[in-house]
Amino acid sequence: MAIWDTAATKALNCPTCGDALKFDSAIKASVCRSCGNVYEAGTLNITGKLKFVDVDEASEEEENKREYVCGSCGATVVTNENTALTYCAFCGSPSVMGRRLVKEFRPDYIIPFKIEKDEAIKIFTDWIKNENKYTPGDLLAKKTFKKITGLYVPFWLINADCYANINGLGYVQDEPTQRAVFNVKRKVLFKVKNVPFDGAFKISNFLMNSIEPFDFDELVKYDDTYLPGYYADRYDKNALDLTEVIDIRISRYAKQAGDLAVRSKIGDDNKIYKEVEADTSESYIKNLSQRYALLPIWFLNYEYKGESYQIAINGQTGKISGELPTTKKARFIETVKATTPWVMGVIGSVLFLLLCLVMGFFATTDRFDVFSRLTFYIFYAGVLLAATAMSFCARKVILAYKNVEYESYNPLKGAPEMFEYFDTSFKPQVIEASDEYMGIQFKMLEPNENGRGSKLSSWMWFDGRNDIR
Repeated sequence: MAIWDTAATKALNCPTCGDALKFDSAIKASVCRSCGNVYEAGTLNITGKLKFVDVDEASEEEENKREYVCGSCGATVVTNENTALTYCAFCGSPSVMGRRLVKEFRPDYIIPFKIEKDEAIKIFTDWIKNENKYTPGDLLAKKTFKKITGLYVPFWLINADCYANINGLGYVQDEPTQRAVFNVKRKVLFKVKNVPFDGAFKISNFLMNSIEPFDFDELVKYDDTYLPGYYADRYDKNALDLTEVIDIRISRYAKQAGDLAVRSKIGDDNKIYKEVEADTSESYIKNLSQRYALLPIWFLNYEYKGESYQIAINGQTGKISGELPTTKKARFIETVKATTPWVMGVIGSVLFLLLCLVMGFFATTDRFDVFSRLTFYIFYAGVLLAATAMSFCARKVILAYKNVEYESYNPLKGAPEMFEYFDTSFKPQVIEASDEYMGIQFKMLEPNENGRGSKLSSWMWFDGRNDIR
């Protein structure tokens, strides 16, 4: 995002709680780690709030809930008093201990489960059968289905005003061999809404990204009545712990918005640039805010040969993704594919060597006395060539075998693009814009390499300057 002069940031105290402010290089702002206020760097101009939640002790109002703590991995989940937990959803350990709530548990919002467990199992089964042929057989066993857990995962839904500064070159081309070049500058403001960031340390961020999006029109106020029969993971990363991740994702959205903003040429002619080479050199966030929500996930942690593989199903839409191991059968198939060309080379070399030996045998008989000397030389040359080819191919077989990659099946994809999280109630605005005319480039005809016909050369400046592309 934006490059700020951190040295210029003065030591300030939060006017709300009095604690010292610290500069956060990810969101380029001063942050109070006590109350969550976010201030413009070097000032006391508040520009957002990342609040702390569930930090007080549980009250009598929450006696209808229990929490379970895993003795192996330390995971903590919350459920109602009538729902029991016999194993940890994250590591599979049976050493879970139930207790009354220690800290309060009061999310702001929740999306209730729409996909029931039977439907989730069918989605999982179809996915394995249709997409993943070389996975372990017990993935489709009943004991695996029992471990698929309905889990409400804690998410921070981020709203923000995003600013992006874009610089680059725009090309207006009215003729095939001529184009005008402009230095393009834009400053764009757009808003994002409900960009989700999961607060669960034990669940992969990439996994959660890959099952987005959620339909946030179905977001409702949290109520304990949605909890029976499911488990809610307690967050172990608050929004202030995720500022770097927030910066990376929203910076990507800023670049996408910037690429769109520079397409239109500002001016009376209102032309569209045929081509743009732009760079979003600076971007930053203001009016940062969050909502704490629970989103429905059917979750499976699968153990295979000492490794853990996580699979998740969106409990609202049914979208599935995750990592899966490959079996020895897959390893064998991939090895055969990698080594077959070189194995054939070895076989060919052996056959050629046998042919040379036959020729050498006939070279020693009187019947082929006329050609014996020539055949004898061919024999030795053939043996040398066959031995060299066989050695080369054998070495390639060994290297191909060693270099075969047996990565687990991993179809994880990135988060949805910015259009999914645009705040449609606010139309993106171009705050500042300029299009500085730089000159004209043209193409000349030059002969083809084969001397037949001609082709267009690369773009060149009419005044002899070097090509800028």
